[in-house]
Formats: sequence, structure tokens, C-alpha cells
Amino acid sequence: LVLMKKGRSRSEEDDCPICSLPLPLDRKQSTFMMCCTTLVCNGCIVAAEKRGMDLCPFCRAPKPKMSQTVSMIEKRVDAGDPLAICYRG
Repeated sequence: LVLMKKGRSRSEEDDCPICSLPLPLDRKQSTFMMCCTTLVCNGCIVAAEKRGMDLCPFCRAPKPKMSQTVSMIEKRVDAGDPLAICYRG
């Protein structure tokens, strides 16, 4: 009850979109999925791999080849996606 009154210390944008837990501050513990330009915690990626899923755990698209990733990121940059802009640098 006390936690509900205090509110969140971090934005909901900092949550993993699959498990809804806060993403770790250490970027090594989360992965940028290029197919959907989403940050996913490594725990959800490991859980998906244990189930034998070789797809993106968020959008379920096949993992893109390196030749496709540049065009995918550029499309998201053109659409104004801030994560894609940050990833591209």
C-alpha cells in the first residue's frame, strides 16, 4: 500500500515489454531487438530460447540477417523511432 502512494521511481518505458519488470540499468543485461526496435531483458530471451523459440520473443519475427538490419533500422529512423535513432548513433 505504501508503494502505491509513493509512485514509480522510473518510467514505464523502462520496463521489459514482455515481463513488465524494470529493465536493468546495466545495458549488458538487456538486448536491443532490431526487428521491432525494442529493448527486452535477457531473462525473457533466455526463457524463449529454453522453449525452443528461435524468433524474437516480442514480435515473433525471425531474427534478421545482418544485411537486413541496416535497412530495418533506417526505416524506423525515418519513422522517428527514438530507440532506432539512438541505436544508429
